[in-house]
Amino acid sequence: MQKKKAVFAAIGLLLSFALLTACSSPAEIDGSTPGTTNTTSTASSGSTGSSGMDPSGTTGSVPASSTGTPSADGTTTGSEPSKTSPAPSGTPAPSTGKPTGGSPGSSGHTGSSGSSGGSSGSGQSGSSGTQTPPPAPAAEKAGKGDEKAVADKVLAYINQFRQEGGVPAATKLPGLTEYAEYRSRQLVTNFAHDTRAEREAATALKYGEYIIPSEWGMTGDPYYTAHAGEAIGNSGVSGSIDTVAKVLASALRESSGHWSYVGENSKNKYIAVGVSYEKGTWYCCVCVTDQNTDLL
Repeated sequence: MQKKKAVFAAIGLLLSFALLTACSSPAEIDGSTPGTTNTTSTASSGSTGSSGMDPSGTTGSVPASSTGTPSADGTTTGSEPSKTSPAPSGTPAPSTGKPTGGSPGSSGHTGSSGSSGGSSGSGQSGSSGTQTPPPAPAAEKAGKGDEKAVADKVLAYINQFRQEGGVPAATKLPGLTEYAEYRSRQLVTNFAHDTRAEREAATALKYGEYIIPSEWGMTGDPYYTAHAGEAIGNSGVSGSIDTVAKVLASALRESSGHWSYVGENSKNKYIAVGVSYEKGTWYCCVCVTDQNTDLL
């Protein structure tokens, strides 16, 4: 009888030890709540993504736009979406706040900004849909057909330079302008101050004063003379109308011999500019005078 009691007592002690061992989980040993985990997964927020707290108190994280790879401490950088922490058993997973059909941090509508939040807390900020306007087209290169426009710009720059030097702007003469245009065409094949070429241009246009050589005790056929001083120039510059004109006018101003009567002589208050373009070169003739030669 005593042996049976001892056997039953030993069996009882073994059962108690087995029950105690079965009820001791790792969570109880370190003082944590059964069924939960303290591990958190952190993602860099960048410009999108936000962290939230589910009802059980487990920290989760909304996927962020990242492209990097996880580092040793579990932090993800870049723009590839990162994984969220597993939800605790028996509780709903934390809401990401991501709208259907959209990407993290997007409102789901192209070109608009907004925010969408879920039970995770702070929600997500949308991205701006502002579009960058296309660049302004570059100015077209001046060429054949732009001669008159270039000539007008050259005249405008000359008058600007005159005024900057304290000399009044000169007045454009239409008749003298036709003569300057004719002279510019002559310069293509004869780039020179040629008296015969000047008389040929004035005579072809019947512009200026009519001269009969015999009346002056000379021989030769009658001709016209414009009675205007001229400055000539050429350039292979390439660019817009404004660029070409500024180069031509500036070269004239920088030539002290030409500028002395074109830009510094206030008595020469009438002006005309003619421009021709041929095979990549601009030819310019500027005429100035102290009288209105259109009235001769």
